[in-house]
Amino acid sequence: MKYLSAIKAIIIFGMLLFCNNTFAQAARNSIVLEKPTVNDIYYRGTGAYFAKKYDVAILYFDRVIRMDKEFHSKAYNKRGQCNYNLEKYDEARIDYDKAIENAPRFAEAYNSRGALSLYLKNYDEALDDFNEAIDLNPRYSDAIFNKGQVYVEKNELDTAITFFTKAIKLNSYEYDYFYTRGMTYHDLALYDSAIVDFDSALMIDPENIEALKFRIKSNIEIGEFDLAMEDFEEALMLDSTELWIWNNRAGLHVDMNEIEKGIADYTKAMELAPDTVYLYKNRGIAFRKLKQYNNAIADYTKALVIDSNYTEAYNNRGYVYDLMEKNELAILDFSKSIELDPVRAAYSLNNRGNSYRKLKQFELAKIDVKKSLEIDKNNGWAYATLAFIFADEGNDELFFENIEIAISKPLAYPLKEKLKGEKSLEKYKNDERFLKILEKSKG
Repeated sequence: MKYLSAIKAIIIFGMLLFCNNTFAQAARNSIVLEKPTVNDIYYRGTGAYFAKKYDVAILYFDRVIRMDKEFHSKAYNKRGQCNYNLEKYDEARIDYDKAIENAPRFAEAYNSRGALSLYLKNYDEALDDFNEAIDLNPRYSDAIFNKGQVYVEKNELDTAITFFTKAIKLNSYEYDYFYTRGMTYHDLALYDSAIVDFDSALMIDPENIEALKFRIKSNIEIGEFDLAMEDFEEALMLDSTELWIWNNRAGLHVDMNEIEKGIADYTKAMELAPDTVYLYKNRGIAFRKLKQYNNAIADYTKALVIDSNYTEAYNNRGYVYDLMEKNELAILDFSKSIELDPVRAAYSLNNRGNSYRKLKQFELAKIDVKKSLEIDKNNGWAYATLAFIFADEGNDELFFENIEIAISKPLAYPLKEKLKGEKSLEKYKNDERFLKILEKSKG
């Protein structure tokens, strides 16, 4: 019996071993490694392209070109787009040319080549390619949109708007279409239309901070400060490290006379970027508005530690010294600003002239103000300084003549606003001729 049991065990083991080998062989035979088709490889390349792995994508498109002529035009076009993104513009151009040579009616390749020409500022070539793409496919919204971008570059903004609108009618789901048309409306100072487009862009991509920033700018331009503030809050929720948001919200707070809030925002921005020179200049202006002159001086001085050639900091610090009646120090700062940037020195020249006037150095003051007006004849503040010089000299006729010009210039002197603070005006407060000029003043 023991032998029979042993024999049975051996037979069962053998059967199991046979079955196991049979099943394993069957399993091996069922796994068939199919060779990828050219279509598979093309779409793998496309996937790598959208993942921004351009070098990898190029390898796939190279294989496609070697494998199948029918895919040549698509592969050349996609490889060209990879080379474009890798900033290999000559190679991209060769690829687009080959795509078009292989398929002369391939609209997408003309659009791609046109986009390259647009980037390289070859606007006529770009228009030729976009027009060809549109002729081949009249509903090709990307080519129509890109044609609009050519007209933006040529500063023909109304024409650009026309093409952006056509593209939007064909495809109303593209963020770039609305955002770019909104930017163009903004450049045309059509802020309400710009806001509508930024609204649409944000409906498509609610977290796109660039559209939000430009909606803020447009709302500020039309005086919708509360809406702008709401957008600032939303922008900070998206990115609380964005310097632009803190700096510009601070500026809006200052414009709304919420100066302490503005200073707090500038301070937060400085925590994020402590060596950003313009932040100290901007906070210095806020401190000046609060008449915290020492704090303002400290900020301008800090700005000059960061950048010793920062002309605006010299000019602004000089202006605060002038308000503090430290006219000699003011003159030193204005002189440095003029030395660093003589071409754009109109404000510094006028400010230095005003400081010379306060020191009763009238001839030096006149020289500076006249130089300022040679640079910018539309600066009403310079005519006002000239008027005050003549008032201090006792020349009433020339005072009246120049103060009237001062309030009429595009950059008008705000006579009503400055009436209390300018000592040279005190003797004219009850003068009938002066009161008539004061009535005409806008500020």
